[in-house]
Amino acid sequence: MKKFILLVLVLSIYANVNAQTFQFSTVTKNDTAVNSALRYSWRIPIRFKISELKNDQTWYGAFSFKNEGTIFDVADDRVVMRGIFAGLETGFIFYLNKLAIAPAIGIDYQLHYKEKLFTDQKRSNKSIEDRQWFSDKLNPYNVYARLGLGKKDGLMLFAEVYFMNFVNPNYTETVNGVKTKPLDGYQVNRFNLGLSYIFDGNSNKRNFKATKKTDNEPKNL
Repeated sequence: MKKFILLVLVLSIYANVNAQTFQFSTVTKNDTAVNSALRYSWRIPIRFKISELKNDQTWYGAFSFKNEGTIFDVADDRVVMRGIFAGLETGFIFYLNKLAIAPAIGIDYQLHYKEKLFTDQKRSNKSIEDRQWFSDKLNPYNVYARLGLGKKDGLMLFAEVYFMNFVNPNYTETVNGVKTKPLDGYQVNRFNLGLSYIFDGNSNKRNFKATKKTDNEPKNL
């Protein structure tokens, strides 16, 4: 039990330090803008080095669990649509002196869906409208591009843009024997800003090589 609690604590610290995101959405219905709200959420990334291309360039991969979603208004109510995704990512880290630049591309796959409704936009009037694994309400896949900028072996600010509709407008459900498309006409585009921590040891290698070279130089007597 103690080991389990310790594992949860370590994963929580890792998630909080390693990647937190502010999630923005632009929502339209039949090309008419719908009011949306900022969302703050977590993710747990596991990064690994694929290859060191040069002393100042690294090719990396990543696997992550993400809490992605959108918040928007329907009449006087507020809808929160959340999906748990498994993501695969690959990219590069370029070191320019003390600066690290990290472009990447990735794809997310939906695992679980949850929908909450806040009647009259009041948190006290919350209800769970839907909750299911591999829901047809969301697109099962979503592709994104990412760009990170930060300090080598330190904190990095990143931006992500998703290229596909978050929801599935063709989703069909039956209510009182009548088939309906509740998401018909909806287009949800998403953009994330976040903070992560990145390290791959390249800067330490450069420092080690520089130190080794200095140590081998003949000393003045």
